Amino acid sequence: MMSNQEPIYVNGRLFLGRVEEQKAFRQALPELLVPPRGETLPYVILLYGDGGIGKTTLARRFQDIAMLEPPFEGSYQALWLDWEVEKNKKNPALQVGREHVSPEAVFDALHAEALRREWGRH
Repeated sequence: MMSNQEPIYVNGRLFLGRVEEQKAFRQALPELLVPPRGETLPYVILLYGDGGIGKTTLARRFQDIAMLEPPFEGSYQALWLDWEVEKNKKNPALQVGREHVSPEAVFDALHAEALRREWGRH
C-alpha cells in the first residue's frame, strides 16, 4: 500500500525512518503544553547516544515537528545547541568524554546560548 504523504526533508536531505521516535515525540508534545501544578520552568529535551547514530538529524526533525506541524505550530520555542559546535568553542568543561561532562557544564552552555538569543528571563 502506497502512502500519499509527501517526502520529509531535514536540512535539504531526505529523512527516512525513525517512525516510532517521531510518533512518541508527537504524543509527548501536548503534555508539555500543560505543566504540572506549580511548575513554571520550561522543559528541556536532551538527546544523547553514541556518535554517528543520527542524533543531530533526529533533533532537527523533532524541531520541525514542534515548530511547523499542526497542531503544534506556534506553540513552542526551540533553542538549538549542538555539542560538537560547543566543544569547538574551546570550552574545557565540554572538551572531555561524554561521561565526564557535568550537569553544571550543560546548564552553563544552555544558559549562555539563551543569553545570546536574548531570552533573558526564560
